[in-house]
Amino acid sequence: HGDLGNLTFVDDKLDVGFIINQIELLSSVDSGYVISQAGSIGYQLTGDGNLTVAADVSLTNSTNSYSGSTFVDQDGVLTLGGTAAGHLLGSTNLLSVASGGKANFNGKTETVGNLQATGGGALTGNVDLTVAFGDGEPTEGYVNGINDQLTGSLRLTGNGVLSIDNQDSLGST
Repeated sequence: HGDLGNLTFVDDKLDVGFIINQIELLSSVDSGYVISQAGSIGYQLTGDGNLTVAADVSLTNSTNSYSGSTFVDQDGVLTLGGTAAGHLLGSTNLLSVASGGKANFNGKTETVGNLQATGGGALTGNVDLTVAFGDGEPTEGYVNGINDQLTGSLRLTGNGVLSIDNQDSLGST
């Protein structure tokens, strides 16, 4: 028998269920919060830390407000899911997709601070995407590889350059 605050348990066993509504991503210089198990993330992501997708993951919360970088590693598939029209990437300052990884925009409207994608098929789905480079020092983004499954529209704003290495790097955006 034992107790913990107002909880009482028997035989040193306590089973507790909980629901996560929000996670604050804390600032770091590395990959930050790493999602390495496949699934759907419906809780709100806040803070200025980084997010790394290392599995087949769907973001579904349109109130995300995190401002760190979003990394999709070589084993990751990031799908923007749910019923919301967009804003699933919050205010991310960078969307970076490694060779072998994939970001599926899935018909969403998103704004990112910079875009870096390597490898064919790294960017897929229909998107209304704004790459909003800052107004300070020039920023350079890039898309390397053929992304023929990417459709929609792309806007560049601010002081930056988006380099492409192939006429099909941006699909039919």
